[in-house]
Amino acid sequence: MHSMIKSSNNIFRNVLNKRQIFNNNKASFRFYSSYNNYQYFNNNKNENNNNNKNYFKDFMTIGIVGGISLAIPSIAFCVECFEEDDEFITQIKTGFKFPKILSAEYPFNIVNIGSRKLSFINMNVYSIGFYINKDNAKNKLNEHYSNQSKEDFCNNKVEIAQDILDKGIGVTIKIRPTRKVNWGHIYGGFQRSLIIMLLKKYEMPLDEIEVLMNQLKSTLKPTQEISTTESIDFIKNDGLDPSLIILFNNKQVLEIKDKRLANCFFDFYLGDNTKTPEARNQFFENLWSIFDHDQILKNNIHHTLTNPI
Repeated sequence: MHSMIKSSNNIFRNVLNKRQIFNNNKASFRFYSSYNNYQYFNNNKNENNNNNKNYFKDFMTIGIVGGISLAIPSIAFCVECFEEDDEFITQIKTGFKFPKILSAEYPFNIVNIGSRKLSFINMNVYSIGFYINKDNAKNKLNEHYSNQSKEDFCNNKVEIAQDILDKGIGVTIKIRPTRKVNWGHIYGGFQRSLIIMLLKKYEMPLDEIEVLMNQLKSTLKPTQEISTTESIDFIKNDGLDPSLIILFNNKQVLEIKDKRLANCFFDFYLGDNTKTPEARNQFFENLWSIFDHDQILKNNIHHTLTNPI
């Protein structure tokens, strides 16, 4: 077992070196237009229900770590516009209504709405609503960021994202599929990245990662269909020892009591290696407004809400 972990870590370091080379050339690999699609898409069609340890170790040491050289799907976004009423923000192109306040149990405020799209096949995957505990965020971020200009604030994304995670500020991501998918597709979209982050950030043993990932995978049956009228919420609750709480159609289906997994999940969307870069940028632009009571950001039809948090 120890030799396997050592071998995996060596492969992992090699992969990180390759990714560093790739990132150094990231200007050539941005996906804001359709012709810049150099990344290879692994659609994870072979995902199945086999959770035994041999499969997991083989997957880790051969499939996943080696497969990291296959880039995550490229992301592109179209210009968006929204409508607003007292309770909801509506994404016009999908008709999806996102509540301004997540729920009575989790009174988090909506920050922004984005979309994830596979640009090379022009397919919208899902819409995303980003939420945060506004009062908690303002209280815990105020000292360091309240006097910053919007430009300076947005240039501190990495530091601010880490403070959100470290200071126990509740955040939520609400996913609304734009076409019928199943849970296996949703889970497969962040499986590899989460394992790599847990290895890199926390140096977790593979056995521990296996347990966490199997828990996350068990949220729903892999073949459970998720229609365009349904939603999945991923919640990191307030507090310094948060859980990752998952709601399906507004009902809790799972709670994983592990701060590391909760932090890595939101780092997947808010961190430097996000797969939704424009939605992430808009999140920080709108978050800045909580420090200015007189700030009113008007709807400019580009990933902006009429009245953000």
